[in-house]
Amino acid sequence: MAPQSRSHCNQLAHTLAVQNALITRAQGLNNSTHKPEKPANNKTATAITSINIYIYKHIHVRTRKHGTTYKNPRRPPMSKLQVQVSVHAQGHRSELWWTGSVTAVYFVLLVFFTDVYLVPRHVSTTMTDYVLLNVFLATAFQCAACHMVQCFTTTAGSVLSTITMLNHWACSAVTLLYYSYYDNVFYFKLLALFTANWTLVVAAVTVTSTASNSPKRQWWSRRTLLLVYVVVLVSVPLVVGLLRFGTAKVLRRLDWRLLLAELAVYLISGVFYGGTEKDTLPKLPFYVAFHTASLIHLQLLLNAFHLMRAGTNKPTLVSFK
Repeated sequence: MAPQSRSHCNQLAHTLAVQNALITRAQGLNNSTHKPEKPANNKTATAITSINIYIYKHIHVRTRKHGTTYKNPRRPPMSKLQVQVSVHAQGHRSELWWTGSVTAVYFVLLVFFTDVYLVPRHVSTTMTDYVLLNVFLATAFQCAACHMVQCFTTTAGSVLSTITMLNHWACSAVTLLYYSYYDNVFYFKLLALFTANWTLVVAAVTVTSTASNSPKRQWWSRRTLLLVYVVVLVSVPLVVGLLRFGTAKVLRRLDWRLLLAELAVYLISGVFYGGTEKDTLPKLPFYVAFHTASLIHLQLLLNAFHLMRAGTNKPTLVSFK
């Protein structure tokens, strides 16, 4: 037997001897007052707890097998939150991979897109274009990051994810309002204020319904509120634009094929969202559909950016050059 293996065996034997001695001593302390019909008193429990702490802190048994070092399997107990996070993350690896990748993509776009690509290629880029596009990318990044957090925890992550989705939808609506009403600042201001206040009301009601004690009512209220929120958010600016400009002028300001494609993908994501809330579908299809619609919206904004400069009404705000 190798000297190292002999030392390990001696250490293990010493450990077992110390453990048996401490257990015998703990049982001896309780012999005078112990009764069969009553459970062990606090002295025995304290002594056994001390044994476990001593074994964990002071004894570190290593054995070698095929060149691999195995540590003592005794580990400190994990908290309830740590167990939930670990199990939840292991069961949602595909969702974690997708949301992490999308978060990284949005972070790169947020840092480099406008400064490296948009401004050098389009000298007519205004400060408003720069701010709105970066705000949209920032809210998309926050939403993807919160979806990634939701892969680790359900309760807090779900509330945070819903709030960031509302924020992202509101910023998406404001960016489209700017490219639809860039020559009518008054209408843009009114509709932007309506969007902000409507989002605030829906967010407050959503948080209140999440704090409800009834899970079924919570799911029903959240899904219904999000559906009503999206319908109102799309219909009000559309009706105002048709009444103010007419159908022909509205069609010249936005790429309606991309807009309809975005709404269709968001509708599909809403169907998947209802399934995830009832735990009948995994969350990965919802994440894929949601972030695909967000990327379609980015392309829609770029097309509106070019349509605005190709039209008769040029932007009159402060530009970079």
